[in-house]
Amino acid sequence: QRELHGDALDSRKVVPEAIAPALEAVIALLDAIEQEAKTPGARIVIGGFSQGATLALDVALRTKRPLAGLVLLSGTPRDAGAGVALMADRKGLPVVQAHGTTDAVLPFSPAASLRGALGYAGLCVSFISLAVVHGVTPVLVPSMDGGTAEPGWSGKCQTGKPAGCTISRR
Repeated sequence: QRELHGDALDSRKVVPEAIAPALEAVIALLDAIEQEAKTPGARIVIGGFSQGATLALDVALRTKRPLAGLVLLSGTPRDAGAGVALMADRKGLPVVQAHGTTDAVLPFSPAASLRGALGYAGLCVSFISLAVVHGVTPVLVPSMDGGTAEPGWSGKCQTGKPAGCTISRR
């Protein structure tokens, strides 16, 4: 059941029925990458856009598998209460998070709250806010390639210090 606030979905209180099979499918894919490509999990960055970002966050928080990083594009957490409790297990994980300030599908405020919660739990968050609607825009790509945003997996993340940075583009 969806809880709607205006036209925007508040995914922090929603647990979709399809989440368990989707989570299992992503875990199976990561297992296959590790085995077939002989790539250890500690070298894999997972991420997604919108619901894909929510699913990537779930994989990171609800599994113990090693990961190199996490990319969250216009996503918000689901079941935020349970997720917050799991964040400390990922202390030091580099995260690049981007969200449009004019996103009417998944509002900006839950994404900003997620950024704060991830940083508070010790994840190394590089946060990019853009004056865009719900979507992936070309202006985001230079921010993630080591340009001004310095994604966390550049090796500059140090736990115990203020994590990440904030990039705002108009």
